[in-house]
Amino acid sequence: MYNATRPLRFPQDILRFLYWIFFKPNTFRRTIHNIDPSFSSIADPSLYQLWKRRQQHPEFIPIIWLSLFNILFMPLFAFPLAWVFQLAGFEVNWLYAALGVAFGVAFGVALGVATGVAFGVALGVALGVAGGVASGVAGGVAAGVALGVVFGVVFGVAVGVAFISGYLRLPLYLIYTSWSWAHNRFYSGGGLARSPILFDELIWLPLPGLNSLLVQIGQQNRQQGLEAIAYVAGSFRQGWAAKRALLELTAYDINQSSSLSSIAEISGSLAWLPDDARMGMQELLLGLEQASQHARAALESETLYNQQDQMRMGLQVVERIQSGLAYAEKSDIARQMLPPLSGWKNVFTQELAQASGREQIPNVYHSGTPLIKDSKTFKGRRDLFRTLGNELINPSGQRPALLLFGARRMGKSSTLKQLPVQLGPQIIPATLDLQASGAVENTASLLYLLTREITRSARQERRLPLPELSREQLEKDPYLVFQDWLEQVEKKLGDYYWILLALDEFEALGEMLEAGRTDERIFQTLRSLMQNHPRITVLMSGAHTLEELPPLWSNYLINTRMLKVGPLDTADARELILRPIPDFPLTYDDDAVELLLLETGCHPNWLQFTCREVVETLNNENRFHANRSDVEAALGKVPQVLAGDFKDLWEGRDSTDLMRVILKTVASAKEGVMPERKLEKIAKNEADFQKTLEYLIRRDLLVYQDRAYHFRAGLLRRWVAKQS
Repeated sequence: MYNATRPLRFPQDILRFLYWIFFKPNTFRRTIHNIDPSFSSIADPSLYQLWKRRQQHPEFIPIIWLSLFNILFMPLFAFPLAWVFQLAGFEVNWLYAALGVAFGVAFGVALGVATGVAFGVALGVALGVAGGVASGVAGGVAAGVALGVVFGVVFGVAVGVAFISGYLRLPLYLIYTSWSWAHNRFYSGGGLARSPILFDELIWLPLPGLNSLLVQIGQQNRQQGLEAIAYVAGSFRQGWAAKRALLELTAYDINQSSSLSSIAEISGSLAWLPDDARMGMQELLLGLEQASQHARAALESETLYNQQDQMRMGLQVVERIQSGLAYAEKSDIARQMLPPLSGWKNVFTQELAQASGREQIPNVYHSGTPLIKDSKTFKGRRDLFRTLGNELINPSGQRPALLLFGARRMGKSSTLKQLPVQLGPQIIPATLDLQASGAVENTASLLYLLTREITRSARQERRLPLPELSREQLEKDPYLVFQDWLEQVEKKLGDYYWILLALDEFEALGEMLEAGRTDERIFQTLRSLMQNHPRITVLMSGAHTLEELPPLWSNYLINTRMLKVGPLDTADARELILRPIPDFPLTYDDDAVELLLLETGCHPNWLQFTCREVVETLNNENRFHANRSDVEAALGKVPQVLAGDFKDLWEGRDSTDLMRVILKTVASAKEGVMPERKLEKIAKNEADFQKTLEYLIRRDLLVYQDRAYHFRAGLLRRWVAKQS
């Protein structure tokens, strides 16, 4: 839109060529690069280079003639200009004027085409006039003063002022500021068509009001505004206006968003906002983008439960942003973005109220991802928290490393999320998901994530500022720098606080070691944390015990206490079904509750999913009571929706042929119960057989009772029976 050009001709385009050289050098360079893309790596090809390629590209011939004409003839205008100075009463030394013109021409021919022509003309004129006039003035004042000194000073000042004024185009800039102000004041459409930036591509100083003009264009026509912003972003020294305009347009959109659909559109505006245009407001803008994404997800959701869940999360994000009012002190744009958040909060609140009016039974169940901190549907684990508390307040000061293990999706990560509210205020729980962080490239990056999580948790959970550590500092010598940092942290902890460092999915460290992204010293560091830092307790969480991992783990992580996270107790599972929150309006037939407990084996994730499906069905049918058939229909969806979990159990890295044979044999037994003596008949190696059985029991897949084996969860038994 703003870069249309047509080929140059000689001699018709002498003035147009000169206009390009002085005011649109980028357009001129693009013309050359379009003719011969091999010049794209050369900012200013010389006349000689164009001459060599004139046969392959005849379009260069008029450009060569236009360049030579302007370099050789345009500086001659210095002489009439010097004559004007002479008429004004200045003495002119015509010899110095001629030398100045000659020097400018020679300098221009030596440089590239665009630069050469510009300097050849400008410098020839400037030096010709300045040299002639200055030397004339010098001759007039030479009486009584050493001629050389005076000439040097006066000539230097005159040439310097002339060069700087010409180089920065100060006279033109003064015109542009008035031009720009008038254009903005009376803007009536047309985009940048009447703006100085479209006339001159070489404006050195910031053009006042350019960002406001871009915002006006974007408000009237968003597509035209984005095109104008893109043009200015690539312009010479005016990119600041494009960045500022993007933020101001975003603030404008936020102020105009007064419905869930308009809030949802904000994420599109923010998604393409580059990092360097966020001007220190990354956290604020990220929060706004997240709230908008939740609004979009709520609109696109197919279930009432998901709609409410997304709107609740959007409301939480808005409230979090509002609590961080320090943003308002950093930027006037931030101050523009904060007031509309009250409107956003009202929108989310009203939409939630309307959704709740359509929902007879609140669907509070959650499946697939860890429960949030202080979740109402987190049930049980009281014994586990009691054990953790006892270990952490051990008066002897000797706190062993802890290992939280259990089958996948059994609730380990959800349990870790509850630590800040379940443990005492003197404990700072910092959790790092190593599976999510497993893609880090090296040890320095891993330790940086670790230190960042510790400082974030201390600040957020206990309002305790801890020393910061940058990634650059760790790059020098990660292990030594990390140890020094730990000593500074312990001084800040004093005798009151201590850190519970939870490493979720801790097995990912072994994967990093195998991939060469870290080395064995990371295990030495963990061991040092356990033995030499009494104010820091390490809690690992994963699907394995140390005995199930390579010997490296046991060699370093000695004296580790293991705590199992298994299925919920029957009483806790029953509470989750019947009373997930106070005054829960849904009731069940007794046999429906028993079926839920039996079929899910009190597995928390499977139970949450099944209960969610039951509530969804009853809300759609406007009922408040569930029977056995409702539960059976919901249970039938579990293997389909959670197919990834079941497949990992059957074909995952920890699965073996012997394990599959045992599970298949037990699943095919009469009434799902396999006597021990019958199962032993398939054993070929007694040691492997017993080890596999112990593993299946430890993972809560099988239960050994009354000298027989059966599945803990009936729905898993039926799924295994169908596997070939």
